[in-house]
Amino acid sequence: MRIVAVVAIVATTALAACGGGEAGDAQVLRADVEYRQVALPDAPAVAAVVAATNEFGLGVLRAVDPEENLVFSPASAAVALAMLGEGATNAGATELDTLLGASGDERSRAINALVGVLAPFDGDPAGVDDEDLPATPLVHVANNVVLDDQARVEDTFLARLAEFHDAGVQVADLASGSGKAVLDAWVREHTGGRVEESAIVPADDLWLVLQNAVLLAARWQQEFDPNATAEGPFTGATGETQTVDFMNGLQELAYAEHEGWQAVELPYTDGFVARIVLPPAGEDPAAIESGALAALESALAGPALRVSLSLPRFTIDSSTQLRDPLAALGVTAIFDPAARALEGISPGADLYVGQAVQQATITVGEEGTVAAAVTEIGVAGTAAPEVDVVLTVDHPFLLVVEETSTGWDLFHALVRSIG
Repeated sequence: MRIVAVVAIVATTALAACGGGEAGDAQVLRADVEYRQVALPDAPAVAAVVAATNEFGLGVLRAVDPEENLVFSPASAAVALAMLGEGATNAGATELDTLLGASGDERSRAINALVGVLAPFDGDPAGVDDEDLPATPLVHVANNVVLDDQARVEDTFLARLAEFHDAGVQVADLASGSGKAVLDAWVREHTGGRVEESAIVPADDLWLVLQNAVLLAARWQQEFDPNATAEGPFTGATGETQTVDFMNGLQELAYAEHEGWQAVELPYTDGFVARIVLPPAGEDPAAIESGALAALESALAGPALRVSLSLPRFTIDSSTQLRDPLAALGVTAIFDPAARALEGISPGADLYVGQAVQQATITVGEEGTVAAAVTEIGVAGTAAPEVDVVLTVDHPFLLVVEETSTGWDLFHALVRSIG
């Protein structure tokens, strides 16, 4: 069954991320640079980054199997890719600039400023009880980097991760189970166990893993009465009808229509709304164009209406490989070892993205919503060899060919010119 409604959870001021953390048994490094919080007015690229992030999310929705459910966090993916962008060069930098809506310090400051918007909602993921959601929404977002114990990275890369993303660096053996355990522990800690393990597969050529986690637990401003929940028919994407539990309620809500599409906003107790977007029967919700979505969002600003709403109670778990959706959006260089797209992380190592995955889960019920996402980017490559001497033969020289056991010279070549 595919739920034929797009459920968008948005901050009423901006979509953001916050915080960092440590988990697992690994050495932790930290650049000698303090995290610097940027205020929204000091980050002029915020609007462009938000627009690009939202469009990126729609692009991923369109790339999945049209009969499958999906839960995806555009914000989580954008933060993880922005972290990767701190070391991107050449075509890799250009493509990420386009995808994320800004470049260099402007993008870093915008992501940082968006992080700050959610700071008042931060809390401990371990304290979230799915059966008793918090009175005030909890949103926990954290960033982490796990570096292989044989890898070397540029100090400037670590410094930017610390300054703009509040991310330290753990060191572990990413080719072994012990390194996987470090990744797993961090994922469990920062999702409160809702994502149980890392999606990264240990490998000999894995240099580092970027991790971002987002957890939301929010109670509806007006909860649905569990006694009003009743079974009803739901027609899936394939035309198959199934019997599901519908939550039912009469509420004053923001409502809009546009060219046969309908939208309604369900507010949480503070700071966030869930926007339900329903296409005409038989149409795929992922097919909505940005212009139509913008028209609905604009119309939702009108007066509230009395809406008799029947909404399915549901849980979705997803694991999305990001390579194909990113390629469809024009991001290919970071996956190509020959493109030298990540020279800012470690020059000469021919780094590239070997793994890019987002795991996510969402549960929507009578009391509210619990959702979590983890985006992980595994950077692979080969180390540049250690160099003791640099020798460039760029003037006349002598070449001697000898038999090594006796030292008997077989040839001498005196080279005074090349031609």
